[in-house]
Amino acid sequence: MPPLSPAIATHATRSTMPDDRPLPRLPAEPLRRMDWPAVAPWLLLLRVPEAVAGWPMVVGGLAAAAIGSAAADAPLGPARPWLVAAHVWSGVFNYREPSAWGVVAAVLWVAIGAAIIRITALRLTRAAGRGVFRSLLSGIRSTPSVLAAAALLAAPAGLVAAVLWSLAALTRLVGGPPLAEALAPLGFVFAAIPLAVLTLAAVVGLPIALAATAVDGADAFDAASRAFAYATQRVARLAWYAAIAAAVGLLTTTLLEAALGLAAWLLAVVTGAEGMLREPTGWFARAAVRLARGYYPAYAFASFGAVYLLLRRDIDGQPIDELNQPAQSPAA
Repeated sequence: MPPLSPAIATHATRSTMPDDRPLPRLPAEPLRRMDWPAVAPWLLLLRVPEAVAGWPMVVGGLAAAAIGSAAADAPLGPARPWLVAAHVWSGVFNYREPSAWGVVAAVLWVAIGAAIIRITALRLTRAAGRGVFRSLLSGIRSTPSVLAAAALLAAPAGLVAAVLWSLAALTRLVGGPPLAEALAPLGFVFAAIPLAVLTLAAVVGLPIALAATAVDGADAFDAASRAFAYATQRVARLAWYAAIAAAVGLLTTTLLEAALGLAAWLLAVVTGAEGMLREPTGWFARAAVRLARGYYPAYAFASFGAVYLLLRRDIDGQPIDELNQPAQSPAA
């Protein structure tokens, strides 16, 4: 075999030697952010306290003081703040006035609650808002729709209750107490249980209807249909969201009462004013406590809106951050 030429030998040697040239760099892949609303949508409920801070607390405190909430001047308890928080929760929507005032107060709370839901929903979804006063006006305008939706939700239960009462009265008239006692098991199964289910669906659906009107501007029929669907189609999911909202609400209000109780205790130690440990004294102290306790109704309404946003996503597939933005009139 003849020897290779110098050029061929050099090429063969270079082809067998390792290449020391650096490899080309591939473009770095951008870091992907975790889509928490898709992974754990219930985390939205943990942001409700942040959304409530500020104007919603002020609106809730002023409303509770003006309407006459029985829990506005509850005693301050630095030792057991969780008991104080539970006591305040039990009296947030109770009133000192006679029961006739309760109807007027309920209508006022509907308008105020719709405004609070709107403000906090805009904060939770980080959407552009229209201001506190415009939200209050929007809540007032949505009150008739909410009341009509409540009537639609209560109509099936009212109809079943009327039929049950009529049949019971007819049975006593025809056969007397013995016949009524004999037919009681049938009435329990075919009338009383459906009545209880319809009543529970109406009670659970009313906050959902309020949120549907405040968040999406739904009319009475749309709000009632959404409320009934959301309250019955995802019962376990609704219970899960409600449990988280209740736990967060109890925890945050316990911390609030602990702060108020600690402030009263420090004042008593420094100045000897032990009366503050029993109840707020002086108009300035009462005003401060009432505004702070405006967190209670504000959180309740804000949690209604947050649960509604989550159920709307689960059932209708609508994104959480999608809100109904009323059309603005063009500038002249």
